[in-house]
Amino acid sequence: MPASSPADRVNVRAGLIALVLLVIAVVPLAFADVESTFYRVWLLVSVVIALAVMYLRQRRRR
Repeated sequence: MPASSPADRVNVRAGLIALVLLVIAVVPLAFADVESTFYRVWLLVSVVIALAVMYLRQRRRR
């Protein structure tokens, strides 16, 4: 189903951005040492970014 309204296009774009951020967050974790500081910081930053994107999408809908 094609995105017809501007709000639909914004939601599609936000979803694609969230998907790209998720891939960027997960791919390095496959090669990281679980005990490393890099792993923990990367995971924390990834979760914060994902929560921010979800919050902004919810706020935009209202």
